[in-house]
Amino acid sequence: MLKFYKLSGCGNDFIAIDNRADKFSKQDKERLAATLCQRGKSLGADGMLFIESSTEADARMDYFNSDGSNGEMCGNGLRCFAALTTHLKICPREMMVETSAGLYQANVLDCNTVRVKMPPIDFPHVAIRPDPELPEMHTLVVGVPHAIVYNQECLDWPRNQVHTLGKKIRRLNYFESGTNVNFVFLEQDQIWVRTYERGVEAETLACGTGATASALTTAITHQFSSPIKVNMLGGELLVEFTLAENRFDEVWLQGQALLVACGEIFPGACNY
Repeated sequence: MLKFYKLSGCGNDFIAIDNRADKFSKQDKERLAATLCQRGKSLGADGMLFIESSTEADARMDYFNSDGSNGEMCGNGLRCFAALTTHLKICPREMMVETSAGLYQANVLDCNTVRVKMPPIDFPHVAIRPDPELPEMHTLVVGVPHAIVYNQECLDWPRNQVHTLGKKIRRLNYFESGTNVNFVFLEQDQIWVRTYERGVEAETLACGTGATASALTTAITHQFSSPIKVNMLGGELLVEFTLAENRFDEVWLQGQALLVACGEIFPGACNY
């Protein structure tokens, strides 16, 4: 039987498997993610993490969305990955993790709190409107692409409204590979974010790179200073940064990362 771990980062939930023995090919991982992430039919999760060996870092994280597509990077997934690999004594509490989007530093502060450092990010300070029937938005790549839409009513929207508008923006031809979509509500010293995730194709309870993209965009467009508290449906995240001439350095994402459970999957439940 196949051993798995269930993890949660502010409600963004993941299944993790140790693949350092290189048992599973990329196609195997795609099929496993698409099968095991189905809610109601299997374990259910927003995405799947594979622990891999690395010659460049303490370990490598391969991330797959719940639809089986390969994701370059996942902020909350990386925080959960760090918590798990520390618990399993695969990595030290201060580690470097290889991903498809590059190398990332992660620090496990305690059993439930993990922070990860993002690479420097340049902000293209231009609002866009690719479709006149859709709202104005900003775009930012934080390992993966994000669109940021400000709306002071978005907290009251039903989930189907987030889904409908998020899906339209996610599939705009302007975004070559699609995009994640964040709807942002502003308060005096914090923001609230609802995210429609590419690859999950639905609103999730939290999104780490979405929180980061929304916070950094707000720092430029609304002059918020570091740190910025980001509230999401599943909990809160903290984004710290330095900013000089529209370039962000020392970008840290911090929040809860829970090791929920471990167990074994029956062979007949694995589609690989």
